[in-house]
Amino acid sequence: MSLSNNYEETPSGGMKALIAILFIVGVVLLAVTVYMQIYGKPSGYSDETGSTADPYNDENIRANIEQTKLATVYVATFQTNSFRTGTGFVIRSDGYIITNHHVISDNIAIWVKINTEDTFYKAVVVDSREDYDLALLRIWREDLPKAVLGNSGGVKQGDNVRVLGYPLGTQAMLSELMNTEEDENIIPGSGETLKENVGIISSYVSQSDRYTLDVSVNPGNSGGPVVSEKDGKVIAVVYAKIMDAEGISFAIPINLVESFFMAATGEVL
Repeated sequence: MSLSNNYEETPSGGMKALIAILFIVGVVLLAVTVYMQIYGKPSGYSDETGSTADPYNDENIRANIEQTKLATVYVATFQTNSFRTGTGFVIRSDGYIITNHHVISDNIAIWVKINTEDTFYKAVVVDSREDYDLALLRIWREDLPKAVLGNSGGVKQGDNVRVLGYPLGTQAMLSELMNTEEDENIIPGSGETLKENVGIISSYVSQSDRYTLDVSVNPGNSGGPVVSEKDGKVIAVVYAKIMDAEGISFAIPINLVESFFMAATGEVL
């Protein structure tokens, strides 16, 4: 008498586990695909590996950035036995310039070089606030190129930015400036070369109303404009970096700068 095999072969325990893993992976991939279809690509994503859209491909953005470059100035200040250099930018064409308080504090004299000229102008302090780390300067010039100001209310984490300035300013022209007569207000001379660094807005610190930037800056960048690559407009002012952390710096929102200007002058930009 022959015996027949009446049972069906079932998967082993290992095979069941493999099937379960493949099922879970499939579900995850499906969920990611659906999410991307609904919400689109993450902020800052580019189809080209390692790059984002070049703002210079947009004529209006390019024009705004170039205008602010023309308005960015080199600042040299002198104390009793020392000097300090920094950056500023023209915010009104009749000679009003924004920089940092710490760039011009305790000064004997302040000289500003306009980016479009080989000329230094002696500046006066209109107002300076240590708590804001902002200073408003003025030189007696009309029709200066002025920076294109934006609205920092729309700034988001991950936004691409450019920092303009004169990092690591050298002693070029400083001896001539230091030895000028007290009544001299204009002297010829060349200065530093404007530089720009690119990076992103890494966070917003609401307690102090400041941005942290993932941008490499150096002494001399203080007071320089932070330009958004979304529209080419100034959204902040650089004021500090973390000395032991490469690429981490801080900036003051431009809306706070506008409020500071109004308080100092009683006028609206």
